[in-house]
Amino acid sequence: VTEKASWRARARHPDHFKKVQCIYPYSWNFNFEVGTNLIKTSFTKVRLLHLGTLYGDRNLNTLLDVIDKINSKSEIQVEIDNIGDVYLENKNHYLNMKFCNLIRPMGRQDALQASNSYDILVLAQHASDISLDTIPYKLYDYINLGKPILALRRNLEIDGLLYGTSSHCCDPNDFEAIAEFL
Repeated sequence: VTEKASWRARARHPDHFKKVQCIYPYSWNFNFEVGTNLIKTSFTKVRLLHLGTLYGDRNLNTLLDVIDKINSKSEIQVEIDNIGDVYLENKNHYLNMKFCNLIRPMGRQDALQASNSYDILVLAQHASDISLDTIPYKLYDYINLGKPILALRRNLEIDGLLYGTSSHCCDPNDFEAIAEFL
């Protein structure tokens, strides 16, 4: 559970205070070597990947707006693939963007294998408060892949997990912060 969730559980169950711990899954497998997953410095195309279902306020809307602006004004072109289902009212908008590809869901191992061919992995949390206490399991997979991560997050604990890497954390709706990183 997250640190915040562990403190809430301790408050609810004071008899078990010492037994409730914050443990990040697969944390014993993390290999945080600063500088080993640097973004390449010479390229004409940057490929992003988001793994997972998009729905409600867990979406890539702001990121797509940033990519559209970058692609219209830069020699460097950005494209993004989403491996997973999309349950959004504006799904057709995603499908009509030349730089956005929606790929059918696949098994976890196959998706992680596919992730190796991308430059940046995208974590998209809900833009609402529902994500304040959660850390998606795929973040640990992303970390273990050693690729730069663009974490569109609400939970600030994610910043601590990614500190010292070539990753970037910002609010899912922060157009300027996303654009600066890309």
